[in-house]
Amino acid sequence: MEHLKRLIDHLAWADERTLGGLDTLPTVDPKILGTYAHVLGAEHIWLARLQGKAATVAVWPTLSLAECRRLAADNAAGLRAVVAGLAPTGAQADVTYTNTAGVTFTSTRH
Repeated sequence: MEHLKRLIDHLAWADERTLGGLDTLPTVDPKILGTYAHVLGAEHIWLARLQGKAATVAVWPTLSLAECRRLAADNAAGLRAVVAGLAPTGAQADVTYTNTAGVTFTSTRH
């Protein structure tokens, strides 16, 4: 579990560094913002899968920088909550989900 916690801490650190860098720009290139929003959207989708919930953010969302900041924080908090709620063997549990193309998969968390 400690490894998962460190990975989430790294994710939050990387998001903060990215957001800090974007904050320094006079204007943010829409392609850069779009790509970063996609990363956050994909994180959100995987978080929703781990929680057994429906995603509320698209895989290619259109987000402002402020919305990216909120989603990054929400993703990190949600992932921390998932890990905190795992039993010691819970990291090995199967997760069944339907991808954005409508295909169902089962993957093992580890």
